[in-house]
Amino acid sequence: MNSATKNKLRDRYRTIKKILQQQNKKVSLVEDPQEYHKVYRLNKFLCEDTTSAEQTLQNFKYELEKLKQPKNNQIQGIKEFFSEDKWFCLVQNDVEGDSYETIRKTGTWSEYDIVAWLNQLLPVLSDLHRHKISHGNISPENIILVESKKLPVLINFGIEQEIEKYITGETEQQQAANQEISEQFIQDLRDLAVTALILFSGKDSKDLYDANTKQLQWDNIPLLSDNRKEVFSWILEGHPEQDSPTADAISQKLNTALQPETNIVVPPLIWKLLFWGTRGIFILFILGVALVLLKNAIISLYGIINSLLEKPPPPELPKLPDCPSGSDLIAIACDVTVKDIDSFDFEEGKLTIKFTKNGTTDDRLEIYNQTPQNQDSDSDGYSVTDDNKVIGTSTGGIGTTPLEITFNSNANPEAAEKIIHQIVYRNVSSQPSTGTRKVELKLTDGDGGTSNVVNRVISINTPNIAPEIQLPDSQTVDEDNELTFGGITVSDPDANSNGIAVQLQVSNGTIEVQDDIPEGLIFSQIQPNEDGSILLLGPVERINKTLSAKDAITYKSNSDFNGTDTLTVTVDDQGKITTDISNFIWPVGALEPKTDRETLNIEIQAINDKPQLGTGIETEILEPEIPEEPKVELYNSNLIPVGPYNFYESGLGKNVSYVRRDNTMIGALYNAQEPNRFTCFEATIGKYNVDVKWRGNLDLIGRSGESLNRNYSIRDFTVDNSTPVSGLDNADAVRRCQNQ
Repeated sequence: MNSATKNKLRDRYRTIKKILQQQNKKVSLVEDPQEYHKVYRLNKFLCEDTTSAEQTLQNFKYELEKLKQPKNNQIQGIKEFFSEDKWFCLVQNDVEGDSYETIRKTGTWSEYDIVAWLNQLLPVLSDLHRHKISHGNISPENIILVESKKLPVLINFGIEQEIEKYITGETEQQQAANQEISEQFIQDLRDLAVTALILFSGKDSKDLYDANTKQLQWDNIPLLSDNRKEVFSWILEGHPEQDSPTADAISQKLNTALQPETNIVVPPLIWKLLFWGTRGIFILFILGVALVLLKNAIISLYGIINSLLEKPPPPELPKLPDCPSGSDLIAIACDVTVKDIDSFDFEEGKLTIKFTKNGTTDDRLEIYNQTPQNQDSDSDGYSVTDDNKVIGTSTGGIGTTPLEITFNSNANPEAAEKIIHQIVYRNVSSQPSTGTRKVELKLTDGDGGTSNVVNRVISINTPNIAPEIQLPDSQTVDEDNELTFGGITVSDPDANSNGIAVQLQVSNGTIEVQDDIPEGLIFSQIQPNEDGSILLLGPVERINKTLSAKDAITYKSNSDFNGTDTLTVTVDDQGKITTDISNFIWPVGALEPKTDRETLNIEIQAINDKPQLGTGIETEILEPEIPEEPKVELYNSNLIPVGPYNFYESGLGKNVSYVRRDNTMIGALYNAQEPNRFTCFEATIGKYNVDVKWRGNLDLIGRSGESLNRNYSIRDFTVDNSTPVSGLDNADAVRRCQNQ
């Protein structure tokens, strides 16, 4: 996609709610019609000038790009960031739900609740820290409970405050640069621990913990079990002789139960022996010596075991793996880690990567930049190196022959992990067979140990074909007159089932698109934007039915404008869809959206304006009065809002997604667990009643057949509905219902 198209598509964000409007910062909820009304949070920071905005972008680009890496549904993801005029813009996912600052006011939590909650968030911090990312702003108000997921989600990362301070001149550089990354991670863990204690106690942080002295106010904290108390003390108070906390280590300690106390109980036999005289005392003496020897042996053994299990000094935080990339290959194991606590080297160990399903003679498994591209299947093998040191030999990887790396004494777990990160897949055919390939990775350590199996599924696809636009010849119209025309078509041989997006925009006039052309688009698929452009969403066939009709488009130039205007038509095919469930797509970019753009000239011919006579005395020239078109009166929009919305219908126990325009709504009723199984409906909303046409799978509403027409009172139609929430949770189902 070229930069011009990118800039144009960026303008598609449409404001639906203003949250914060300050002189130097604006926060809004925006929607992206090209993603079918997906809602995002847009933060705009006003810079001194265009250059400053671009400089801000460059300064924070690295950190923001890192934030885009983790694919974790428990963090507020970033869609994109860019500078526009004097504004630095940050587009993030919108996270709906109650903050834990609100939730904590409803009552205190038990120790069990706190541990369960921490178990939900510690893996998230572990994932972030593994990507060398710190949150930097953890508190009850910056964690949201998303009810639909039943999970806490981290929002408002500290980098937002850093950006704002940088722009306003409070800091000359990123705060992160002044603090070691490891200390940032520890601070995240401290902030999370304090937040947990706030929820547990119901008190504010200042009453629980002094960050300067690193002392907990245990008098203000409800009674905790001893081992949990030790964990919080370890995180927040710290001691030089202890290891620094990590998310994984905290999770392990937090979920380790206390060992029961060992009590010595004297059995009745001892008392009997005491009364057996000399013989009994002698037996007791022998038993005593045996017990002493046994105790010393146990203590000695415990010391040996403890020394073996004693934790080594904490290693430096690992760097993110350097994943191979290229136009003809994909890395398939960059996320795999290797741990082996009792093998110092992997001599005679072996790493095996092989196809277990659907492998072909054209498939290749290789070590990036180490396996020759024209390798010989009869070769005895190739040297495998790490840091210019030979650590083993590789063989195979051609077709269905497994790729095997046999290690020597120079190899260790760290080196093996680095080689695993360099494993790539490619295909040497110009027309590879499509579908999935299942790949298995397994490692042996040379000492008899064999790892668990890691599986990968690679989806092989034909590359997405770009759509093409066909336009009619240039159009001509007289100044200040309307022009109707059509003849626009779009071709896309591999358009996805969700349809494509077409944008129409003129420079010196206005356009309208008909929404009542037979078998064409309906009103909810034709969306005017604030900038005057029109966005069409739907299947190629319906878009062509509309745009090819002779009176599809109505154009009118700006008042008194003459000359050449330009209609710009941009099509975005929304990417290609695959049914294969895989994170590994080959070829690279095969499913990415493709676009086309064409322009049509509209010639506006000047006309001779009528002369006007004047008397020197100003008089009002009365133009003939043109009656305004009557506005549509909206009925019950407080119960059924206009636009895209979702609600839960408790009477049927089903979810509903719909789009309403004027007094017509079209939507889908479905089970959240089965979003692809739904019942369509079209409702005409009146003042007191609603006429509904049900279509499709009627068993979801307790009926048989394929269609049903019903009339409901407004009360009966809405009484079991939850409060509608903006957005479309099941956009695909709504699209299909609109296209029926």
